[in-house]
Amino acid sequence: SASTSPHNAPHRAHACVMRRTRDGGRSWYMMPLFVALGLALAAVEASPADDSRAQCPNALASHDPPCAHGTMPASASSPHPENCASCAVEGDRERGCPSGWRGAACDVCSSRDACDKRDIGGVTRDASACTSKCWMPSEEELRPIGVARAGGEGEMVPGKLFSCACGGDAKTDTYCGYQANTTISMRVVSDGVFSTGKARYEIRAREYGGMPRQDQALDVPDKYKYAAAAVWDGNFTSCSLTVTSCLDPLAATETCAVYECDGGAVACPPSDVEPCPGRNLFGCGHIPGADYSEKYWQHPCNPLVTPGNRGMKFWCNVNGTRDDGSNVCYWTQSGVIPTLALTCHTGSCVYEMVDDGSGTSCPVHVDPPVYWTGDTITRAVMTLIVIVLVAAAWAYIRIEADMRYFDDDEPLVEDEDDVAGNALDAVRRFEATMQPRDGPSTILTWRNVSVDVRTKRMRKRILHDVSGMGGKVDAALGGMCAIMGPSGAGKTTLLDRLSGRLSSKVYTTHGNVYINGKLASCEDVRSISGYVIAEDVLPGTATVYEHLLFHA
Repeated sequence: SASTSPHNAPHRAHACVMRRTRDGGRSWYMMPLFVALGLALAAVEASPADDSRAQCPNALASHDPPCAHGTMPASASSPHPENCASCAVEGDRERGCPSGWRGAACDVCSSRDACDKRDIGGVTRDASACTSKCWMPSEEELRPIGVARAGGEGEMVPGKLFSCACGGDAKTDTYCGYQANTTISMRVVSDGVFSTGKARYEIRAREYGGMPRQDQALDVPDKYKYAAAAVWDGNFTSCSLTVTSCLDPLAATETCAVYECDGGAVACPPSDVEPCPGRNLFGCGHIPGADYSEKYWQHPCNPLVTPGNRGMKFWCNVNGTRDDGSNVCYWTQSGVIPTLALTCHTGSCVYEMVDDGSGTSCPVHVDPPVYWTGDTITRAVMTLIVIVLVAAAWAYIRIEADMRYFDDDEPLVEDEDDVAGNALDAVRRFEATMQPRDGPSTILTWRNVSVDVRTKRMRKRILHDVSGMGGKVDAALGGMCAIMGPSGAGKTTLLDRLSGRLSSKVYTTHGNVYINGKLASCEDVRSISGYVIAEDVLPGTATVYEHLLFHA
């Protein structure tokens, strides 16, 4: 009877092996059975759960990360710091979280079917929804209700939970590659109201990073005594929630939930993690009695990547949930943390909100803008002010459009006694006395010059029938000519027209320009003149002469 007992099965196999071995002495005949048995035993001994217990004992003992729904810290069995910072079923990364749950700690739901039944006021209820697509807290998430039935997760922790993995865009992915398996848990909790009546929140954040496996370096038993997956924790206060246009680098045309905190306190390492001996900004001290190169291991608090004691900003696209339930959010801390991408999951089981049939309802609870919280009279007055402002802007546009705008070209009026005619007479008189002279003299005249600017809907006249002259008309007098007038009179436009700098695609010009009494083209004017524009286009180290020499 002993031979038939299942408890003696290993002994029977052993006896069988021994008998066959004695029979004829052919021990090689049983070698395949030995090999198969050895592999089976090795597979049992190397289960992911056993790896987790051997490689992540500190995380298991401290329940940090706080693995939920029967999961345990997952190990990659790597000697590098990329283990024990996230959770999975039996510590198996390939299996991940149980069905219906997501996040680094498997603590955010993806479906209401995964939620526990809860006793609410003596009545057992199923979850009405999972808020996996809602990036703003609901009233029930901030003040959870009910108690889980036997076998559930117990009391629900107040607050809207975001479970985020470092990375989400090309820039941040490179940054996150320096610390594998980095995650940040953020929980938004209610903190009363501001003096303005707007809801105030507090965000409790905690970062986790991968650890080396703790079953290595056994010859230095204290090396990982202070090792912990937690890197830092922070409490960010006086936070407001605004639903507005997304911040860069998200598109401004999208709508985001923006959490902005004015204050914060950060502890690195976290307050519940014992600092290693000799700890400084970049690591731990040496281990007494060990080789001098051996140091305790604990996540460093590099000031370049660890947030400081100040506020921060965190924002998510409210419509950005992807098919896998994740959303690329961003967070930053001015002067400390650049804008970094986080791939986040969210989701809490709720029991009293109205179900929309999807199982992933998003109960939006946002404070309305302050200027719409008044009574009916206030709203009516504000509406009237908006109407008056719009009407005034429309009237201004119409009046401006009618000022000095022409549908057709205006006829140019000839005037024989204008300045340009006198200028031509002066040119002729001067040219009669040009010989002898030390060098060439140039007289520039313009007659009946007009300039119109064109747009898609209208045309406006900038210069109207302008005539004049410039140049050295008398050898005894100076050769400088100045154009004077108030701002907006058209001085620069006139100079641009004379020098041929106006684009024909935008401007329409009339009138003629003469050089020494002869009709001149734009090229002729440029060949005998230099033009220095009012704006600085050269370094201030150049002299006036050098400016003129360069342009001429």
